[in-house]
Order: sequence, then C-alpha cells, then structure tokens
Amino acid sequence: MLKICSSLVATLFLCGQAFADGSALSDRRFSPEPLDAMPAKLQWKGFYGGGSFGYGNGGFASVVVSNTTTGAKISERRFTKSDGLMAGLFVGYNRTNGNFIWGGEADMEMSTIGGARAIAGGGTTSFEVLQQASIRGRLGYEMGPALVYVTAGLTIADIEYAAIAANGSGNSDNNFEYGYTVGMGIDYSITETYFLRAEYRYSQYADVSFVNTANTTQFDFDSKFHTVRYGIGATF
Repeated sequence: MLKICSSLVATLFLCGQAFADGSALSDRRFSPEPLDAMPAKLQWKGFYGGGSFGYGNGGFASVVVSNTTTGAKISERRFTKSDGLMAGLFVGYNRTNGNFIWGGEADMEMSTIGGARAIAGGGTTSFEVLQQASIRGRLGYEMGPALVYVTAGLTIADIEYAAIAANGSGNSDNNFEYGYTVGMGIDYSITETYFLRAEYRYSQYADVSFVNTANTTQFDFDSKFHTVRYGIGATF
C-alpha cells in the first residue's frame, strides 16, 4: 500500500510539473512581444533651412528690335536655346493647423542661365542671369512624410542684357530686375530633422529697353524663366 501511495504521489507530482511547464511554454508561445515605440516624425512647425541646385530655361524670354526713327519693328525673337544651372540657399518658417501648413520662405542663388539669338538683318542679342533672390509665401498640406505645397511671391534678379546691331554698334544693360514668381513643390522627410525637396517655379521680370550707341535701334527684352530645383533641408 505504501508503495502504491508513493507511486501515486510521484505520478501526480510529475503531471503537475509537466502541466506547469506546458503553461509556461503556452505563455511564451502566445504572449505578444512588446511593440517598439513608433519613430518620431519630422515636425514641420518652426524654422528650417537648406541648400538647393537646379536647372533653368529661358525659352519664353524674347527680344523685340525696332528702328528708333520710324518705330518699325525689325524683328522679334525668342531665346529658344537659353538654359543653365543654379545653386543656392533657402530659409523659412512654418506654422501648422492640423495637416495644413503655411509660412514664408526666402532664397538666394547664383546662376548660369543665359542665351543668345541672332536678329534679322544681322547682329545678335544675349542675356545672362547672374544671380536671383526671392521672398515668398507658402501654403501646404501634410500627407504622411510628405508636405505638398504651392508658393508665390516677389523675386529680384541681376540680369545682364547685350545687343549688337547689324552696323556693329552695340550696348548693354546690367541691372537688378524685379518681378514675381509662382510654383509648387514637395518636401519629403527622411529623418526626424532632415527632408528632401523638389520644386518647380515660373518667374517673370519687368521689361527692359535700351538703344544702341548710335541711337538707331531699340531693344526690348521680355524676361520669363522656368526653373526646377532639388534640395535638402533641416528643421531647427
């Protein structure tokens, strides 16, 4: 009898131990692992800045050449082969209201955009954008890691114009020209601090007119530019 009781107790003990081990295994098998904390996203509110580079085209820029005595138009040509590169810096400030973001931004760039075009009857005209700057407002909408925005404002550029008439007399004008710029773009956050940028802008400047040194020919420049920029920025 004592042997039977001993065997029964040993069996119950082993069964209990196995049940406990099974329960522990079950707990390990079905208990969910704690989730890692979600990574913090970039906060668009506040100051930001960065650098950009891009490409510009002045295919819509044109020049009208006229006779100063009669006022008759000699020719009107577009600068169809006029492009170049640009690089510069930008800085801005954002405010937020839910997913909507608005604020202001300023930029300054060096440029190699330029072109030349022959005029009817002989002679050539040319232009070159040496540098440009702008101050603009921005309105955007946050879509996950992306900020899609539109922008518009004032721009100023140092543009050098030159013209040589058929008789060899020429003249040039190099002034800061004012205008407006509008566009759209996207900022895409890649970390909690840094973001990438792609932007398109159209800029138009005030017309420029001057005559050649012989005072026989007038040149009227109409400056319009399309630009595409890529950049990287950071919030701070």
